[in-house]
Amino acid sequence: MQKALQRDRERRYQSGTDMITAIELYLYSEGHGPTNEKMADYLRNLFADPSDGVEKRDKVEKSPCDS
Repeated sequence: MQKALQRDRERRYQSGTDMITAIELYLYSEGHGPTNEKMADYLRNLFADPSDGVEKRDKVEKSPCDS
């Protein structure tokens, strides 16, 4: 991430998109990003149907990135 702090403009990220892509690649390569399974569990819980016997919580305690 030192690339973002380079004095020479040409050595820094050339756009916000370039920087966020680098951040995402780092997060996922280190296992910190949300997985499809975590996201599915989060959304199931968030939009739970009370008729299915699952209570919908008013506040979500954990985001897909937590764990």
